[in-house]
Amino acid sequence: MNNIKKSIVQIYVGALSYSIKLNNALNNDRYKSDYLTMYPLFKIDKKFKKKNTVISKSFFSTIFFFLYKFERFHLIKKLNSFIQKIAYSRIEQFILKFINNYDIFIIQATLGKKILPFLQDKTTILEKWSAHVTLEKNISEKEFKKRNIKIPFGQLGSSNTFQYNQELEEYKLVDKILVPSKFAYQSFIDQGFNSSKLKIIELAGFNSKNFYPATYPNKKFFEITYVGRITLNKGIAYLIESFQKIKIRNKKLKMFGIIEQDAKEYFKNIVFSDNIELLQPIKHKDLKNVYSSSNVLVQPSLFDGWSMVVTEALACGCPVITTTNVGAADIIQNGINGYVVPIMDSNSITECLYKISKDETKSFLNRDNIAKTVHEYKDWNKYSSNYRTLIENF
Repeated sequence: MNNIKKSIVQIYVGALSYSIKLNNALNNDRYKSDYLTMYPLFKIDKKFKKKNTVISKSFFSTIFFFLYKFERFHLIKKLNSFIQKIAYSRIEQFILKFINNYDIFIIQATLGKKILPFLQDKTTILEKWSAHVTLEKNISEKEFKKRNIKIPFGQLGSSNTFQYNQELEEYKLVDKILVPSKFAYQSFIDQGFNSSKLKIIELAGFNSKNFYPATYPNKKFFEITYVGRITLNKGIAYLIESFQKIKIRNKKLKMFGIIEQDAKEYFKNIVFSDNIELLQPIKHKDLKNVYSSSNVLVQPSLFDGWSMVVTEALACGCPVITTTNVGAADIIQNGINGYVVPIMDSNSITECLYKISKDETKSFLNRDNIAKTVHEYKDWNKYSSNYRTLIENF
C-alpha cells in the first residue's frame, strides 16, 4: 500500500461539513481516506475534490431526493421506495467490488446492512448520529397518538421502514457504533448494548466564518426562533403551546423549516395568531443573522442525536432552550448559555422563556460570552481530532 499504514473509506448519503473535515484530517502520512457518497459530484466543494478522492454514486439518489418532495402522493411514495433501494445498491456494489482496497470502513447508518457481512475481517464503524431507532419509533408513536395523527411512523421520510430495518441489522454486525452524545449513548445501553461496542464523539462543530455574533435583537420585540424540520418529532407542538401561554410583551415566534405532513395534519386544529410565522428554510450561511437577531432559540426535540442548530446559535451569541433528549444538551450550561428541559413539557419551556425575557442574572445580555462557551468546537477541529484518536486506537 505504498507505505500507507491504513486505507479508509467513508461511506455517506450526503457530503456534510463535518464528514468533509474528517476526510481532510484522515488523509495524512499514516492514512489514506476515500470519500464515497450518494451526493452529486458537482455539488461538492471543488477544493475538497482536488485534494481528496471523491466517488459519487448519485444518479438514482438524486431522483430519490427530488421525488421525496412529492411523497404525499401514494404512487410517488411507492415508486420512490423502489428507487431508494436501487440508490443504496449502487453503494453496495462499489464496496463489494473494491472491498480489498480498504482496511477501515466508516459507514453512515442505513448504508451497511448488505455489505457488513462481507467485512468481518475489516475494521467497521457505524456512524449513528441519532438515538437507537427503537426509542425514536416508540416516542414518535406516543406523540402521534396524543395528537391524533394517523400517519404511521414507517411512512415518515426520515424514518421509513426500509431504513429502520437496515439499522437494526447493522447494529449487530458492526465493530463499533459511534454516537454523538450521552443521550444517544444511553438509548443504546437501554436496549441492552454493551458499552464496549459504543463510543461517544460529540457532533459539535460550526464554521467560524459563517457563525458569529453578527447583530443584536431588536429591543422592541421578544423574538423566539425555531430552525429545523417542522414535524411533531421535533417537539414543535410544545413550543407552540408554550408560546400561546406566555405573557411577554411584543412576543414573536418564527419557525424556519420544511413543514412535514404530520405537522400539516396537526396544524389543521391550530389557530395561529399574527405573531407566529411559519417561514421557508434559508441558506445555511445566512442563519447567523437569524440567530444573532433572536432573543432565544428553542430546540424542543423529542429525540435528536445532537442538533447542530444549537451549537450554531450559541456561536452567534443566542441563548438556547432545548430538551434532555437533544444531544447538544451536553454543552448547555444552565443559566449561562441556555436551559435544558424535559421532553413534552410546554410548562418548563414557558418557565425558561420567562427567565430569559427577564434576564435576572444579566448573563444573556453579553452575547459574546455565550459565543465563547462553544469556542472549542469551532471549525470541527475537536471533532476531527477525537475521531482520528479513535481510528489510531483500533
